[in-house]
Order: sequence, then C-alpha cells, then structure tokens
Amino acid sequence: MQIKRHVTSLVFIAAALLVSIYAYVVDRGKVSDPERNARGAALLPAFRRDEITRIELSKTGEILILERKDGDWRMRSPVDAPADAAAVEALLGTLDTGNVIRRAEGQNFDVPRLRGTITMGKIVYRFSLGGEAPVPEGAAYLRLDGEGSFVVGRDLVTQLLKAAETYRERTIVPYLSLALRRLEVRGPAEPWAIERTDDVSFHMAEDPAVRISRDGIDRVWSALAETRAEAFISDTDADRGLAHGAAFTIVMIPKDGTKPAGELAVGGPCPDHPDDVIVVRRSPSRLSACAPKMILGGLGTPKADLLDKHLFAARFDEVEELSLASMDSASKLEMARKGSGWHERAPEDRELGKDEIDMANALVSQLVRGEGRLLDAASNPGASFAPRLRVTLLRSETEVREEVQIDRTPRARVAGAVSPADEFIVRRAADGAFLAIDRELERKLEPRATALRGRELWSPPLEGKDVLSVATGCARGLTQELVREGTTFVLRKPAGYPADNGGTLDVFEAVAHAKAESWVADLDDGSFGLEGGCRVTVGVADKGAAGATGAPGATGAPGTRTETLLLGRDARDGGVFAQIAGHAPVFIVPKALEEMLARPLVDRNVFFVDPAKLESVVLKRGAATTTVGRNTASSDAGSEAIFATFARLRAEEVVHLGAARPDEGFAAPSLEVRATLTVDGGSRSLRFVFGRATLLRDQKVYFARVDGIDATFTLAKERIEPLLDPL
Repeated sequence: MQIKRHVTSLVFIAAALLVSIYAYVVDRGKVSDPERNARGAALLPAFRRDEITRIELSKTGEILILERKDGDWRMRSPVDAPADAAAVEALLGTLDTGNVIRRAEGQNFDVPRLRGTITMGKIVYRFSLGGEAPVPEGAAYLRLDGEGSFVVGRDLVTQLLKAAETYRERTIVPYLSLALRRLEVRGPAEPWAIERTDDVSFHMAEDPAVRISRDGIDRVWSALAETRAEAFISDTDADRGLAHGAAFTIVMIPKDGTKPAGELAVGGPCPDHPDDVIVVRRSPSRLSACAPKMILGGLGTPKADLLDKHLFAARFDEVEELSLASMDSASKLEMARKGSGWHERAPEDRELGKDEIDMANALVSQLVRGEGRLLDAASNPGASFAPRLRVTLLRSETEVREEVQIDRTPRARVAGAVSPADEFIVRRAADGAFLAIDRELERKLEPRATALRGRELWSPPLEGKDVLSVATGCARGLTQELVREGTTFVLRKPAGYPADNGGTLDVFEAVAHAKAESWVADLDDGSFGLEGGCRVTVGVADKGAAGATGAPGATGAPGTRTETLLLGRDARDGGVFAQIAGHAPVFIVPKALEEMLARPLVDRNVFFVDPAKLESVVLKRGAATTTVGRNTASSDAGSEAIFATFARLRAEEVVHLGAARPDEGFAAPSLEVRATLTVDGGSRSLRFVFGRATLLRDQKVYFARVDGIDATFTLAKERIEPLLDPL
C-alpha cells in the first residue's frame, strides 16, 4: 500500500528528469524559441559564451583560428602561439552584441570578403561577410547560414576584418619580477646581476652583496613591463637586425627551479617600425617582435643607480612598527600602526591624537626616504664603528624586520665644533653596508618623545588676540617695528614711512596660525642658524599675561604678552628651522613665513588718488606731454577713464627702501605723472615716476616711485595702461 501511494509521484519525477536530460543533451544543439526571442535584434540567435571553443575567420591570404582549451585561448593559425585574452574577449563581446540593422535578401556572396565559423557546443554558426552597404556608414552585408542575409553595423565589420596579429599574445618577457630569483643585464655599460633577498628586495649577486634600490630596479621592471610586441617580425629579419650584436642581453632565472631560464636580446631598429627596436625571446620559446624604443632607457639603468642608498627598503605604507632606541641608555621611542593612525608603546603607552598622528606619519616618511652616501671598502669604519643608536622597523605582510645602527660620533667635514656638514656612520643589518648620513637625518633617528608632539606652537593660543605690536628683522635685511595707535599701525622703525596695516595684520596672523611641520631637536646645538636668521616679535593684549615676570616668552607691561619666533637656515626637506624664544625645542615652519618677514611693511596704497578730487593730470613720456583737465573743453570720456585709473593704483609690492637703483630705469622713465587734486579746499600736487618694465612672478610690472617716500614699488602693467595709451 505504501509503495502504490507513491507510484504516481515517482512517475512524474522520472518524466521531468528525462525531459531535463533531453533538453540538456539533445536540445542543447538547437536554439530554443525563448532564447531566440530574448536576443531581439542580435545577429546570432543564441550566444553561450562559455560554450564557444573555436573561432575561424578566413580571408584572402590569411586564416585566423582561435581555440579554447581548459579556459585558455590559443591561436592555431597563422601561427601556433598563445592568444591575447583581451583581444579575444573584445571579439566575443562584439559577436555577442552585434545587431542586425535590416534584412537584405538577394545579395551576392560568391566572393565574400571574409568567411567565418563559430563553434558553440553542438551549435555551429557559419557566415559570409560581403561588400559595403550604402547606409549607414561602415555597414556591410552579411549572410548567416540558415538565418538569411542582413546589413550589420560598422563595429562588427571592423572587428571581423582585424588582422590575425591582433589576437596574438603580445607579452615577450617570459617571467614577472615576482617569479624571479635572479636577473642579469648585459649592455653597453657595466653589466650587472642581482639576486632576490626576500619578497620585495634584491641584492647584488657579488661581494659585497649590497642591497638594490627599489626605485632604481623599478625603472628596469617598468621597461620589462613595456616590452610588449607592437608588431611581429620573422626570425630571419630579427637575426639580421641582431647580426652586429644585441644592445642588451637579459637573462631571467625563475624561483621555480623546474622552469627554464628566460633570455631576451634587444637590438637595433625594427624593420618598417622606426620608433621600435628588435626584441628576440631566445628562451624558453623563440619569439621575434618589435617593442617600443623607450624600453632602452630603463634597461640601461647604470649599476651605480641600482645600489640602494636608503637606510630602509620599506616604503611608507609598508611600515607596521617603528622603534628608535639608544644603546647606551634607556631612551626609547616605539610605535605601531593602529587602523589609520598610530599607537605609542614607549616611552608612554597611549593612543596618538590627530596632530600627533600627522607627526608620526611625517617621521616614518622621513626615515624611509632618508638616504646616505655609500662607503666603499676603503673608507668604511670597520672595527672603529661604535653604534649608539638602533632603529628597527617591521614591514607589514612580509613580516621582515629591518635594522640600522648609528655611530653618533660625528665625522667632521668642515672646521668647527658643530656643523650641518658633519657626517655620521650607519650600518644596515640587511647587507652590512656602511653609509654616511648628514646631521639632519641623524637627528631623526634619535629616540625623542618630542618627535610625536602635536603641531601647535602657542600655548595659550595667539589666535583671536588683539595685536598691539609687530617687529621683524633679519640679520642681513630690514629691521621693522610697528605699534598700534587706535585702529592703525605706525611704522616706528624705519621712521618716515606710512605703515601697511593689512600687511602688518597678515604677518601677525601668519605667526599666530603657524604650525610645526616637524620637531627636529630638543635643544639648539648651534647648527640650525637661529642666531643669524630672521626673527619676529608680536605683542598682544592678554589680561592673563603676567608681564615681564611671567612665563618664558611673556614680557612687557602687565596685561600684555609678547612672543618671539626665531627662524634659522633652510631645512633639507623644505621649510626653515625655527624656535620660540625662551623654549628649547627646534622645529620646522614653512619657508613662506620667512619670505613674509623679509617684506617691507610700507603702505602700498601711496599711489591711490580719489578720482573725484583730481583737478588735472599731466602725463609725460620722453618728449611727449599731454594734459588732462576736468570740466574743460578738452574733457571727454577718455579723460574720465584716465581719472578713474587713479582709483586702481595699488602697488604689487615694495621692492626696497632707499634711493632708486640704476637698473630700475628711472633715469629715462617710461612715464612721469603729475596730478593736482583738491584737498580741504586747497590744492595739492603729487608726482609719480614709472621706471622700466620687468616681470614679477610671470606678471609684467613697472618699477615706480612717488615723491616724498624713499622707496621703490612695482605696479602691474594693466593698472597703468590707461595712463600710457594717450602718449
């Protein structure tokens, strides 16, 4: 009874299974109506990409045969070679999407331009491509056996008519860099050979086995990556081109010892391809081709450029941990990445704040970019090397730990107790190489807690305070003192000049907003140039300030606060060294701050005149003179334009104070302007003189002076053109 109850169900299941088997085994060789309907206007009524195993395209003088086996495409004709997967995918994509524009019965296909066969499982498409159709442009006639004749579009026609060479694999180099154990390059310069150290590093395959610069070898890898066939040539033509010897011979030994060595010969100009060179792959299989001439530069990288002068092989984003430690004390700075930031392990165990993370990133970046001078066997220190610092870092993913040791005894290169030119000796643990580094880099290797200090300079902040005074000065430049009187500034030193209120406030704001680019030393050892550099002192109203008896940097009357920023020489990595007077640490600020302090803070509006107050203007250029008056018979629209020009006369910059210089062109001026204006019911005269034209930051300007102010300015040409045009 139990069995009978299920007989009907079992019969239905068996029938459904038989139908499925029939549909898959038998009906797969046919195109179903739903499949055809889903294709719409597509040329091929069914397209099962994964089942396509063979494509044959035959035209006069050339037969292209592509076959797929185990998922990989290979060209079987006109040569037996690997196929370019991307090119084959482009062909398949076009065959899939190629649409019928319209039916075109009655066309003659006796002499077709191309015949094609596509094998897709049990379905085989055969087609012929005929002549061009009148419209649309680039279209052609095509007959698909069993389906009829059609007009098809330009994209399909272009793809079908491509040369067989299009589908040939263009990779010439047999092995990727990651697969290599050894690389040899023999060329017109000194030959070299390198061997793998670890997953990312190589060393010279000779004694001493100096580490290879990743930047240097990357030029070689880039050249090999660009060594792709632009065209293929016969072995006979290639051998003829290499008859006088190859420019480069490259031997590649793979890590996999079961695989043969690869060898490339790179020679002279390629026949019929003047921008290419001959490249022959001699092993593991022969291939002759033309590759871009640009590869010669990378392959010709000199041996000296391959030797690594960096302290570390790791790049910034590869550093997982960093430790700087003194070998003769307990001083230590240690940190590790945590997410997108850093966690300090020593001397404190804590999370770093945003500004501190910026400093940690800057420190790591400076260390991995740090370079020295490789010492040869004759000049390395040998037994006299006395390391006092140790720096180690851990590379992420590879888990390779790099270490360098530093002898902190300076090798003086110039006379004097402390010099930026002093060198220190570093030994790389990876290859035992000795390098000489400068003092700036040596300081970065010191385990200083201040290295991770935030960027803020002023505590409490200067920002938002009412500025009372600004004083600037450089050892070999202009000294200026400005004090605030009411709402404006007065230039006390040098006296006799109108103050630039906006420029003075700009200086204060630049100082108040200044941030440390990095902290470089806990103390000034005299090598930063702070004694002979620039300085800026700002005074602000601060009710909490204690005056002269307050904290370092706070001087002056009660209720005021004065801070002085000292600037030294240029830092090697950009910016200038700086220090807050009364505070020990040395840091780096942007160079633009120093440039700002060197500018004279003299008012640049001294050429401005209210056009409504002008009575007349006399313009003189050489022997030519013209006078423009207001409310006279000669007054016109041109006169008003000249008067309006005076409202735009603002100097671009103050070049210098004092007498005019001979090269400024005031002996034979480009223009002399005398203006008469009404002031408080009386008349007043002004005289401007414009010297020669010059370029200021790619802008054409004129040197200019105004009577009564002993200084030279520059004004943009477009500001004074209306004054030049009448003459």
